[in-house]
Amino acid sequence: MRPGFRLRLTFVFFAVFVVAAAALLIIEYGVVSALFDRSLANGFVITPAEMIDPSAVSDPSATSWIVQSGDGSSRNSDLVATFSIVADAQAATRDEVLNGLVLWSALSLAVFSGLGSAVAWWLAGRPLRRIRDVTALAQNISEHDLTDRLALAGPRDEIRVLGDTFDDMLARLQVAFESQGVFIANASHELRTPIAVIRTSLEVALRRPSVSPEVRTGIERALRANQRSESLISSLLTLAGVQNADRPSKSSQRILPLVCSEIEAYAGQALLRDIVVLNACPASITAVIDTSLFELLFTNLLSNAIRYNHYAGSITIECEERPNAAILVITNTGDILGEPVSDLLKPFHRGASTRLANQIGGSVSVTPGSGLGLAIATSAADSLGGTLRLQPREGGGMRAEVVLPRFE
Repeated sequence: MRPGFRLRLTFVFFAVFVVAAAALLIIEYGVVSALFDRSLANGFVITPAEMIDPSAVSDPSATSWIVQSGDGSSRNSDLVATFSIVADAQAATRDEVLNGLVLWSALSLAVFSGLGSAVAWWLAGRPLRRIRDVTALAQNISEHDLTDRLALAGPRDEIRVLGDTFDDMLARLQVAFESQGVFIANASHELRTPIAVIRTSLEVALRRPSVSPEVRTGIERALRANQRSESLISSLLTLAGVQNADRPSKSSQRILPLVCSEIEAYAGQALLRDIVVLNACPASITAVIDTSLFELLFTNLLSNAIRYNHYAGSITIECEERPNAAILVITNTGDILGEPVSDLLKPFHRGASTRLANQIGGSVSVTPGSGLGLAIATSAADSLGGTLRLQPREGGGMRAEVVLPRFE
């Protein structure tokens, strides 16, 4: 695995420090060596013995020399032995000093290299800490919550400029998404009135006894289309409301009572198609949720499981508790999906099999949905801080898994 940027930056700092320190020690070694060679050459005084103490000369015919070193000691010898004494003393002193210099320099280099690596790690982490703040915020941002900002403190350096640019981009995105949501909500609200007027007019016309069977059939078809338009507009308003809502007020709640309440509300639709709903959620499982958003999420998933199921099919609802998450799984029988499940999460995508006019389950017809149910469920899951995953079921149908947080 490739090392992280901080480790690589630390290694660069450490390498530069070691190379510079090693070059400095090599230069120091050369300078000290040259200085010792010069000073040691002048560190001995060679004087004829008779000039210092004539009585110490045993043989007047032979010249005797006294070698005086820097430490005050002296030796009496002839000329050849004198130069040998000087050379040996110089070499011994030079070797002792330079060997000590190398040893202590190596120890100092090792110690300061360790300290330098720690300082390099700290220095590399300071700018990267602010970059990690940018990364963490970018990972937590979704189109449903663009309110967070970095607001980086400190000097106005390159990282501060990056953070401010990122905040400006988030502000522009927030304005764009909010404007889009407001437009959808306003347009949907404005369409409600004329569609309601059309429905009322069609219902009044349908009640007239003079209406011929052909016209009655046409009015009933128009009413069904009108009902579908009303459902679509209601779904658009719901989707816009979820995507542009403020942060939900969440608390830890048990999932089972909410699930049972929605199953009871949809029991009539399931009975019409002879669909068996099996609720296997334990009573102890909790999640941090907003009640209205969870009901919206579960209602759309349950409605989708009933709508796109076989006649006399089945729906299984299961819950599982993990250390930091609660898992809600809804599995339904049905046709084998002819497209990727990720496409079903897109708005207005109803699947290839539901583009027909109706699905027939026994003698009961099922009106196709608006194609917004799973998109609404996805937005609700995101607003709850969870995720929605779809998976084709072997043999037909689908498995929807919702992951919800258990703690704030």
